[in-house]
Amino acid sequence: MGKSMILYDLNDKTPAEKTSILRELYGYNDKSCNGRYNYQRPGLVSGIVHQRKTKTALIVADKDAEDVVKILKKLGIKPALIKLKS
Repeated sequence: MGKSMILYDLNDKTPAEKTSILRELYGYNDKSCNGRYNYQRPGLVSGIVHQRKTKTALIVADKDAEDVVKILKKLGIKPALIKLKS
């Protein structure tokens, strides 16, 4: 099965927008009741097998690449898709 690398840029976003986008994309740990309870909030790519190589690079299977690109476009991010050789 082939793999694809998806690159995206967050430089034009404010720090609050970056945090919001990354939380929505990857999920986050939510603590409640003064830290007594921890909840893992899933992100949009949590159901997709992926490797996060850097802050702005993902490696996914070719079959999932278009889904991730659509998710990024919905978040207002312009991604670049690169097919990797096996």
